[in-house]
Amino acid sequence: MNKEKRTAVEQIIKGFLLSNQVVVLDVPSEQLLNMVCDEIVGFGIIEP
Repeated sequence: MNKEKRTAVEQIIKGFLLSNQVVVLDVPSEQLLNMVCDEIVGFGIIEP
């Protein structure tokens, strides 16, 4: 997945997490965002 597409996905997910006040006590919000994005878009190498 290229960086622009991942950024777009991150913005959508970040908005969802913030608007629904999703919190995992032991996980910082930025790490939670990255974990969710990785699950959705995969762990593959981001194309330049």
